[in-house]
Amino acid sequence: MLIPNKYGLSDVPDKYFEPVLATSTRPLIFRCLGGSEFPFFVEGYILMWHWETKMFYIYRSLDNAIRGCVHTKAKYSRADQQAGAAGELVQLSKIVQRHGMLWDLVARWNSLSTERRQAFTEASLATAAALVNARNHLRVGMAERAKMASTIIDSLGRVNPSRTKALHATIKAHAEKRSRDVRSINVHTDYRMTALLDQNEHNLDVLRQATAEVKLLADPMDETKKLPKVDSLEIRQAIIRLEDLFSGVHDIPYTHFFRRCLKDDLWPIRTAFVREDITDVIRRVRRVRDAFEVFWFSRDLAELRLRLAFALSRRPHRPTELDALKTEFEALRDTMQDAQARGLEKRLRNPPLKRVIRHLSIAFLEWDLEDFEAMAKELDKAEEVF
Repeated sequence: MLIPNKYGLSDVPDKYFEPVLATSTRPLIFRCLGGSEFPFFVEGYILMWHWETKMFYIYRSLDNAIRGCVHTKAKYSRADQQAGAAGELVQLSKIVQRHGMLWDLVARWNSLSTERRQAFTEASLATAAALVNARNHLRVGMAERAKMASTIIDSLGRVNPSRTKALHATIKAHAEKRSRDVRSINVHTDYRMTALLDQNEHNLDVLRQATAEVKLLADPMDETKKLPKVDSLEIRQAIIRLEDLFSGVHDIPYTHFFRRCLKDDLWPIRTAFVREDITDVIRRVRRVRDAFEVFWFSRDLAELRLRLAFALSRRPHRPTELDALKTEFEALRDTMQDAQARGLEKRLRNPPLKRVIRHLSIAFLEWDLEDFEAMAKELDKAEEVF
């Protein structure tokens, strides 16, 4: 499969990915299984089929892939295009209407005043100007024909209304065909986003079960200041259950977090039992419990970012909706600060909250300046810390 990346296009063998969602004709979503000879092909990355370029695009996490669907719908959906915003379906509808009217005017060309003829030319050139940066072949074709159809004079200098009528009819037909394609993209995007959200809900369910399992082990250890009694068999069985839970999750950031828990603490607990180092067992169990609590902040942040993506996709933006979301983001930051103040991270090897809080604070400054692109970059950095 040809995969675009910063090195160009690479042909990646089939063994390095698995299908997540497919139609009867082609897979739409793949999950990367990794490959040492392809440094850009990281396990857990999501590949999604792009209808315009006819290639698979790489998303660095499940959260990014879901937000990518939101951005696609914002570009192609009519529902989020309010108050005359230039969404593609709205634009195509105007082109169909405009060139239908221009087609009618060609039949009455001889009776048109000079002003009406000038308006005819400007209307056709307006379509060409609106599509000047088009890449889709139908849109490019409309732009080229709109320039040619702006005059009733053909390339040989003859008055040729039949040629001009044919051009306007073709522009109208192309706009209608493109509208059907866009609606089809919308349907596929809804289908694809539902599959990704279902996958994310599965991962969250595993995270909830694992959190409950870890708390069941760790919380009794906090009930006494003395060295608590530790049931070796109970903890070993819990580790086996956690391994089984983690084996059903393959998406970033969950896989990275679960793997760290296993390698850094859960597997070493077995060695600690062999050494009869009960103090080390208790320390590691508590650290895993704290790590889970910190990781849940990343899920709260991802949920808010998805809602923000929906809010920013609407045109024009709704200030009250954005203000309410900003308040929720700030509340999440404050909760992180409280957790940091009560020492939630003190047992962790690489505490993330200080860096996350810093990136969030910078993002809020960009938000106040309405520089949403810079804000998104800071939010990306905050997410990557986890």
